[in-house]
Amino acid sequence: MCCSIRTIAVLLLGASLVSACGGGGAFQSGSRIDPVAGPAPSPTPSPTPSPTPAPTYGGVIKPEVLTVGTSAGTVTVAVSETNVLGPSRDASLSGSKDIAHTVSSTPSGPDARISIDFDDYAGRYRMTLPDGGSGVLELTGLNGSAGQIASATVHNLVDPAGVTIATVVLPVPFVKNLPFTYSHFGQWTSLTPHPDNSATQVAGWFAYGIEAPGDVVPRQGTGRYEAQVHANSSMDPFEVSGSATLVFDFARGQLSGQMHPVHFTNGFYPDLDYDYGIFTFVDTLYSIGSARYSGAFAKDGNLVAGSWFDGSITSPYGNEVIGRFVAPFDRNGKAGTLTGIWIGKKN
Repeated sequence: MCCSIRTIAVLLLGASLVSACGGGGAFQSGSRIDPVAGPAPSPTPSPTPSPTPAPTYGGVIKPEVLTVGTSAGTVTVAVSETNVLGPSRDASLSGSKDIAHTVSSTPSGPDARISIDFDDYAGRYRMTLPDGGSGVLELTGLNGSAGQIASATVHNLVDPAGVTIATVVLPVPFVKNLPFTYSHFGQWTSLTPHPDNSATQVAGWFAYGIEAPGDVVPRQGTGRYEAQVHANSSMDPFEVSGSATLVFDFARGQLSGQMHPVHFTNGFYPDLDYDYGIFTFVDTLYSIGSARYSGAFAKDGNLVAGSWFDGSITSPYGNEVIGRFVAPFDRNGKAGTLTGIWIGKKN
């Protein structure tokens, strides 16, 4: 037996293929059967088949959703924010951010990195966070209502001492409008409590995919990609969603587009809904035949200071796209920051 470990490095500002294997069996016929006297014997009832257990590797259900990340051609983009929570923080909050007691929120730097390693033999994924914390991903459950198809898998990132240092959530492919074959995304959250009940929280998003080879990136015509936005805001307690449109002029080596982020609570907290408006692409960099791009944002005709984005065209056919971004904003005279990713597909 052999053990191979494949590593991907993740550029971070701040884990899709579902692999399947199957086999077939041979059926033989042609044996002669002589008739016998008397009534035909009653058929023996077939036993009820036992349910097929979930595949386990090293005692842990394998998070198949990360498989695309083991490809040599995988690129990953990510972004996170670090929130300092005051001593009066609400430790009972789950699935939301304690905005009322957030002392500060800072986006991570563009040179920070995260890595994911996959050990074929052990069947485990190891993830290293920007602060150096590292561990294995262990599936803990599914995110979804009883009787419904799960929308995401939930994992603990467990360090060598057996301590959970982060939670990683990965949407299930092809569920909830995720028509991506060679790209995927997820999020992680870590919380470090302090003796005085204050805490440091890091919440991040990442997207990854098989980068389009140079020989499949068009050099003529244009391409329009419609993308989903997934982000955090320093002023919103829940995920910021929305859309982005990227238009490549492949022949001229140009990129234009826009992003429209929205904090929408689906009617649960209408007072917290907020439309961030249109962020227009400016100062874009894109070269003929390249799979990579970058740029900044303008709002209402003015450059958004400190904003930027970058990403890659993905899939062996060049028909998917991923990106990350930081978009500072001003709301009622108070400064904030959007940090997130987008993932999309060519029209």
